[in-house]
Amino acid sequence: MQLTYFKTLFFLFLIITLFFALLPVSFHGSLFSNDKLDHLIAFFILSWLLKGAFASLTLAEYLMLLLSIGGIIEIAQYFNPPRSFSLMDLSADLVGIFLFFVLYHLYQKRRHFDLYL
Repeated sequence: MQLTYFKTLFFLFLIITLFFALLPVSFHGSLFSNDKLDHLIAFFILSWLLKGAFASLTLAEYLMLLLSIGGIIEIAQYFNPPRSFSLMDLSADLVGIFLFFVLYHLYQKRRHFDLYL
């Protein structure tokens, strides 16, 4: 049940992310008044939902899939004036992904340690 819930949320959030990423800039502002923070938060959430939906993937598979989504968004923005391709946006995506997996690893380590107390 929880797996289906995470899969539904992942694909729903992915569609919402794609929608906002491809809107012309004039139709929306940055949610957090900083475009890079928007990217970081969106990819943190996508990482969390993807981990919940597809728990058996390896870290390399998560990275490849999430960075592919970020790359596809940036390529689509290149062909969608006045949007543009940005390596800084991809970097912010990577930071969001990295931050999620570091925090997830620390949480798992803490949870494992607490079992032995």
